[in-house]
Amino acid sequence: MRVLSFLLFLGFTSLVFAQSDVAYRNKNWNPKAGKYFFSTMLTWSYDNELASEDHYLRKGEFSIYVDEKTGTFLFTKEAYGWSGEMIDFVIADQKGNYIIGHTDEFGKKHRETKKAQQYAEVVSLSKSIMSDFKKYCKSTNKTKVFGKNDYGWPTKTGKEYILSYQKTEDKSNLFLSTEKYSFLPLFLFNKLEFDAKLPIHFDYSLILGTKFMPLEYVYEWNGKKSKLTFISASPTEYFIDLNDYKK
Repeated sequence: MRVLSFLLFLGFTSLVFAQSDVAYRNKNWNPKAGKYFFSTMLTWSYDNELASEDHYLRKGEFSIYVDEKTGTFLFTKEAYGWSGEMIDFVIADQKGNYIIGHTDEFGKKHRETKKAQQYAEVVSLSKSIMSDFKKYCKSTNKTKVFGKNDYGWPTKTGKEYILSYQKTEDKSNLFLSTEKYSFLPLFLFNKLEFDAKLPIHFDYSLILGTKFMPLEYVYEWNGKKSKLTFISASPTEYFIDLNDYKK
């Protein structure tokens, strides 16, 4: 009876904390008023032997924030630190809008909105992209857990696929999870016409369904390997107030 009571207590406590987290998020999430709050940080590592001599591009980690309820992403120096010197952040929503906050050489803060030109095109091609995915991306029926940790952070279970490229003999290994929101804003980030760039290729917009999350990607060419690996989905608190940036 004591064990049952203890388990019920744990369940109730977890529910209370979950509800308080949601309430805290809702209190701080008000895009119409320029207020943004991000509570999850997604981190990947990369090891790219195909890159140039620049050490930053060859090996390292990068992190991207997300509001999992709306699928809104936040890119900061932790994502594109080697580039975009004057760019403070980029907020990307599920409709392909990118809000860019930057500080000029005089210390003044400004913001502008861009849209990836390819966004609407990729959305219109979604059915054919999924058709090609089923044709060229074959499941091995193997799974792998990513993001293991001692902190109680959530992990991701990925399904393995072998991707065969059209008209070539090249193949890649992929581990993918399916999420509730689209990763297209992330896939197309490096397509934006500005200085900030992710340190490794992350454009799977014409290969994967938009709600696939790449957990691992291994590609070999001429004896050199490029590898991307998901590390963690860690809880965090990151606030953005657009009112600090002149439109």
